[in-house]
Amino acid sequence: MAVLLSAVGCSRAPATGDPSAAAGDVEAIEREAASLKSQLADTRSRIDDLRLELNSGGSTAVTGNLSTPEIIGELLEIKLTSGNRRAVQRRMGYLFESLAGRGDAAVPHIRGFHNKMEDVDFAIPKSPKDEANELEYWRSRMVRAPLDFEYPPSLRIGLIDILSEIGGAQVEEAIAKVLAATGRGFEIAYAANKLRSMIGKDAYRDEAVGAAHELLAEPIHVAGGNKLDAALRQYLFMVLEMYNDKTFIQTAQVCSSTRMAKSTVRS
Repeated sequence: MAVLLSAVGCSRAPATGDPSAAAGDVEAIEREAASLKSQLADTRSRIDDLRLELNSGGSTAVTGNLSTPEIIGELLEIKLTSGNRRAVQRRMGYLFESLAGRGDAAVPHIRGFHNKMEDVDFAIPKSPKDEANELEYWRSRMVRAPLDFEYPPSLRIGLIDILSEIGGAQVEEAIAKVLAATGRGFEIAYAANKLRSMIGKDAYRDEAVGAAHELLAEPIHVAGGNKLDAALRQYLFMVLEMYNDKTFIQTAQVCSSTRMAKSTVRS
């Protein structure tokens, strides 16, 4: 701090009697001071990030000894805030890449985690009002939902990414299992998209389209769901678009007729 402040004071010669020259010197000093303050804030942020990593056992030497279940367990405990975002995202990146580096040996553990139907969102918490507004936005508008993410929005999605990075027959089976078992529209879309990129555009067509039809006809409510869950219909229609499927209207008509018939019988 002392070095930075002295730099501000010593970087300019004393102002002369010319008012315009003095004003120019003051502006230059203020710009330099603002630049130095910005650098100082950035340095402090980096120090805070490093402290966080060290306090959470984030050194490469330590994490290299973690087992695959321990890595998944640590990812499951991730909590993002506006203050720790950069450090935690770096940590997440390292942990995910550590899993990818274990190759086929990591696949059974990832598959086992997916089978538990557990998850954690990698998102900075919002106020209840902002959260409600965001969920309502995605529920009420048929806008294009995202399928590409700079950072994985959840642990399950991040693990699908790692599976696709590892590749191989058992990986295809593991991702296909998520596609068949999940009740979340964005996971169906994400898993289908990964399988298509790995195998071909018609990969697991029947399974993906069938899952999309089922959830469109009878959506599953996800307790505590996020904005991606709120965009259920957008993601399911995205799946139908991927495979150029236009049969859902027929399915919807059949389902509607069946409900009407049941209602008539009850009455």
